[in-house]
Amino acid sequence: MKFYIYIVRLLAILQFFLLYAFVMHNESLISFVSQIVLICGVLLIISILIYHTKFDFLLILLYLYVLCVGLFSYELMIRTICFVMMLSTFELGRIIHIDKWTFKIISISYALQAILLIIVSFTSLAYSYDYEGDKGYFLALGFSNPNTAGVVLFSIILTLIAVLFNKNKTFSFLKNTSVVLLIIIIILLRLLYLTYSRTSYLVCAFTIVFFLIFKLRKKTNPFSKITILLITLSPTIYYYVYMYVYSNDFFSDIELLGKPLLSGRDIVFDAVNAIWTDHWFGNIDELMFANSHNISITILANIGWIGFVMVTFFYINRLMFYNKMGRSNISVLALLALFFHGCNEAVMFTGGSIFYIYVLNLCLLSSYHFSKYNR
Repeated sequence: MKFYIYIVRLLAILQFFLLYAFVMHNESLISFVSQIVLICGVLLIISILIYHTKFDFLLILLYLYVLCVGLFSYELMIRTICFVMMLSTFELGRIIHIDKWTFKIISISYALQAILLIIVSFTSLAYSYDYEGDKGYFLALGFSNPNTAGVVLFSIILTLIAVLFNKNKTFSFLKNTSVVLLIIIIILLRLLYLTYSRTSYLVCAFTIVFFLIFKLRKKTNPFSKITILLITLSPTIYYYVYMYVYSNDFFSDIELLGKPLLSGRDIVFDAVNAIWTDHWFGNIDELMFANSHNISITILANIGWIGFVMVTFFYINRLMFYNKMGRSNISVLALLALFFHGCNEAVMFTGGSIFYIYVLNLCLLSSYHFSKYNR
């Protein structure tokens, strides 16, 4: 068994401890586990270069370009490597074939994470935060703000749904495993609603609805090439539509989940525009892959149009590969849902340690059904 399988297993275990450290505000544990995760990510990048069956010019060019524009300082270098790690997750699903034990470890890790967050929701940490004057109003589960809690819940829910519809007997010691997982997912959806993270809640709800539709239609590859293209480009389309609607004061009186429909993003988008000085190569030295609340504007502002075109083509190419191979529909749908989610939140694509592992596991689960270990 290639060494990267053990790294994937280790990352699944570390993910639980990293989540625990975040919600318990254990800074020393966060730092320690994050460093191990970073090392594991670098080893996985190396494994891509070593075990890739053929030379991939686009991937190598993308690696070189992003690393070259980001190697200005130590802090910037670390953030750049994290972003490359995030890009690599979409490639790892193609070359890493997880076995049933790795699937079990990933599944159990997510079940434990779900239970941890459910327990925290009954403690004093549940509403313990102070973010932009919203102290204690929305569920934060120990995170710095409710939106972060919403993104984490969103990621766990999508992965547990992928586990639920997989025939692997991970929880064979439980009777009515599907019922237990379904109850956990419903509780997590309730917690997600209480965060008032509108993007996470709506995208998660739409993902479940679309998956049920595809399940009823029993279609192996439900996504056409044009659908994948439009979904991948949706953050770019959304950004320009949002700014047009906001500048013309449309829908200003409409509320969604207790907040104005257009609240929260105009200030961030304007701020990014103010420091986005180089349209060809971006201004990574100023932005350092900060969460600009939109995937497209984050990539454009950091590495410019050249990097944006390469990254977008890379994502489209890999998503089409997953869809063409007839892989797990729910996992492919979950990956596409990340781009819808990226219209208002870019954190899943900026390379944070815990979010990097969430995306990696979705990519790995999308190829699980066709792993050579499970034929």
